[in-house]
Amino acid sequence: MTLCIAWKKDGKVCFASDSRASVKTSYFDSCVKVIPIPITIKLKYTTDKPTEKIEYNCGIAVAGNSLTAFSLISNISQTLRRMSIFNEHGDFSIIHVCEIVRTYFDKINKDITFTLCGKGQLAFFFCGFCLKLNKVRCFKFSPVLEDGVYEYKYEEIFTDSDSDNIQFIGSGSSKALEIFKSEKRPLYILRNLIRSGIEGSVGGPIQYGRTNDHFFNTLGIVDYEIDESKKTYYSRFYLNGFELLDDPRMLKVDTFHIDMSYANPFEDLITELNRKGFSATENPNAN
Repeated sequence: MTLCIAWKKDGKVCFASDSRASVKTSYFDSCVKVIPIPITIKLKYTTDKPTEKIEYNCGIAVAGNSLTAFSLISNISQTLRRMSIFNEHGDFSIIHVCEIVRTYFDKINKDITFTLCGKGQLAFFFCGFCLKLNKVRCFKFSPVLEDGVYEYKYEEIFTDSDSDNIQFIGSGSSKALEIFKSEKRPLYILRNLIRSGIEGSVGGPIQYGRTNDHFFNTLGIVDYEIDESKKTYYSRFYLNGFELLDDPRMLKVDTFHIDMSYANPFEDLITELNRKGFSATENPNAN
């Protein structure tokens, strides 16, 4: 399943994916794949100085078996909120966090692939703020076949020498690379692949998240449905794999409001449609 994309823009690490999970020839399009992972680090002291607490979000974007992904995310989400270190002796590199994540990655992948007779592999992007280097760092975790045996490793991406690079993982990677030859905008690559239908394991709404200072958070996505024959279009609002039919940015007085920021990456598409004489209309499925 899946196409996950990672890139870096204006100093921010960005992740995006589709929302499809496939089981043989069947699928559903509400599988969450881009997720913030809260981290808590307690700084302890050998003196009487009170313990300090540092909190921020890492980010993860997963491609592969849903059971493996769920097991990994559930485990690291609990573990990474319970870390502590002696401040006087600590090395605050995010590499130590990656080593914890790799331990779960190795154990869970090996157990599940054994149970599923070789199936169940997972790969993912992981990013977070590094207290040692005072910057966000990004890593790609993947199974590597060595002498007929899979080893579960990670490598850092988007270092200073390749900060403008873009990375793909998942079953849609080869098709995405073909699109990348003519389309360099990551979210357009993902949108084009989803809407083309040429890769059956990639589909559903776009999911998107990015770093902001120490924190990785997901954003909703505004997309558009276009009717060429009527020369109209309407907005669609997605939160992870779900479409919110009413405009979620509008506050209502009689119910709870989902306090989510929305990215609108396809505004230039609408600008071009308006130039061609298209007009906006209401979502026919909205209440």
